[in-house]
Amino acid sequence: MNQVGNIIVTNTKRRLLIGCLTLLIGIPVICCGFYVFFNVLFPMLDAMAKSESGDNNAIVYFLAGIAILATLFLFGIPLLIAVLTIRKRAQYLDGIFLPLGLKGEMYLLYGRHYWGQLGGREVDVYFYRGPTLEVRMITAGTTRFQVMPKSSIPVVMAGALNKGAMPAPVPELEPYSIYPLDETWTRTLLQESRATAAILTLMTKGLDWALFRHVEVQPGAVLLFINRSKKLFSNLSQLNEVQPWLSALKDLAEAIDAQPQPEITAQPMRSTSRESRQKRSRWTTYIILFIIFGMPLCFIAIAALVYFLVTLLPSSGGF
Repeated sequence: MNQVGNIIVTNTKRRLLIGCLTLLIGIPVICCGFYVFFNVLFPMLDAMAKSESGDNNAIVYFLAGIAILATLFLFGIPLLIAVLTIRKRAQYLDGIFLPLGLKGEMYLLYGRHYWGQLGGREVDVYFYRGPTLEVRMITAGTTRFQVMPKSSIPVVMAGALNKGAMPAPVPELEPYSIYPLDETWTRTLLQESRATAAILTLMTKGLDWALFRHVEVQPGAVLLFINRSKKLFSNLSQLNEVQPWLSALKDLAEAIDAQPQPEITAQPMRSTSRESRQKRSRWTTYIILFIIFGMPLCFIAIAALVYFLVTLLPSSGGF
C-alpha cells in the first residue's frame, strides 16, 4: 500500500504549495484592490455624483468599464500564465519527438499528441494531465495482457477480488504480475528473451518518479502507460530516454507478430484509435474555450441587452 501513501502525501504537499502561492499572490492583489477602491474609484464616483452636470449614464458606463477591466484582470493573468506554461512544455516536448520524424499537435488543451511511423510501424505518443505518458505502437496481435508491478494498487485490488495473475514464465518477470486473456499464448511469448528484455526495459528504464506504470498488449497495439508522480515536481528531462522505449516496443511488437494466432481473441477498442482520440481532443478544447470565453461574453451581452432595453423602454413606451 506504499502507492496509496505516496498519492496522499504528494497530493497534500501539492495542495499546500498551491495554497501558499495563492496566499502570497492573492493577499497583495486584494490589498492593492482595496487601496484603489477607497483612494481612487470611490472618490471619483463621489465627484461624478456631486457634479451638477453629472450624467447617471456616465456613471453606469464607468462602473461597467471597471467591472470589465476587473474581470479581464482576474481571468487574464491566470490564463496568461497557463498559456505560457503550456507553450513552454510544448516547445520542450517538440524538441524531443519532432526530430524523430513525428508530427505533433495539442491534445486535450493541456497536453501533446505525436504520431507518425518509426521502423515501418505507426506510433502514437500522448502526454497529458496527470502527468500521464502513453506510448502506443501498432501490432498485428489479436489478444490482450497486462504487466504490472506486484506492489501496485491495481494488483492489490485484483488480489482482494480473487483475480490472480498467471505464474511468471521466466525468473526475470517475478517482480511483476501478468494478467492475460490467453495464458498459453502469453506464456509462449514471454518465454522469448526478446519479449522479456523489451518488457523489462519498458518497466524500468527512465522516469523514476512514475507512480503507476504498466505494459499492455491490446488487439492491434502494444503500449507503455505511465501515470502520476511520486515527487512534487516531475522531471520531464528524463523523456530524452524515449528512444529505448520505442526500440523496446518495436521488439515486443515484432515478437507478437511472429507468434501464431491465439485461441482466445479480443476486439480492438474504437475509443483508443488515433482518429477517435483526436476528435475527442478537439471537442474538449472547444468546450473548454467556450466555458472560458464564450460564457462570460454571453453573460456580458445579456446584461448589456437588458440594460439598454430598460433604459430605452421608458423613452419609447409613452409612460
